[in-house]
Amino acid sequence: MARIRVTAAVTALGLAALAGCAGVDEGLRDLPVGEVRSEARDYRIEAFDVLVPRTLEVSEANLFYPIADIVWRGDPFGDRYEQVEAIFDAAGDGTRAEVDGARPVRVTVQVTRFHSVTERARVTVGGVHSMRFFLTVYEQGSDAPIEGPRLVIADLPALGGEAALAAEREGQTMKVRVTEQLRLTLIDELTEPAPPPRPAG
Repeated sequence: MARIRVTAAVTALGLAALAGCAGVDEGLRDLPVGEVRSEARDYRIEAFDVLVPRTLEVSEANLFYPIADIVWRGDPFGDRYEQVEAIFDAAGDGTRAEVDGARPVRVTVQVTRFHSVTERARVTVGGVHSMRFFLTVYEQGSDAPIEGPRLVIADLPALGGEAALAAEREGQTMKVRVTEQLRLTLIDELTEPAPPPRPAG
């Protein structure tokens, strides 16, 4: 299956959305960011842990673009933190099936943003599924990071209007699409060669 890539062309709503989220991750500024090593990856995921902090702001407002960290309408009304965690867990299960190398590791994900589209946006212009998280890889049985934490951006264009309805009829619901996007992103992040370390100075 071809990897899903976010295109540079987005709707005017998407541009406004990206402009409006400039300060979303400011509260995470002090989170220590580890160096990414350039050694070859050959991971086997033994554990996959997801944290969706309760400090993230949730919005149920049916606006074109609510200002919040979590906006999700792909499940019935309920605990959005638990729903987002379940989506990442499902993506992690799919990732484990394909990331099955020789080096046993524990992977942790800390969600910083899961801003999908509201009912109002979905029936009209669509937008962007804005998904961001910190990824850390540990040697299994150790608390010493091999990689990270590093910020991963897994944004995906969100369908709207007739395109959204057509996708829904084919089983491509918002939940299916964002789960697959996260799965493919995680596979990329855990298998593609790591960039070389930054030069000193």
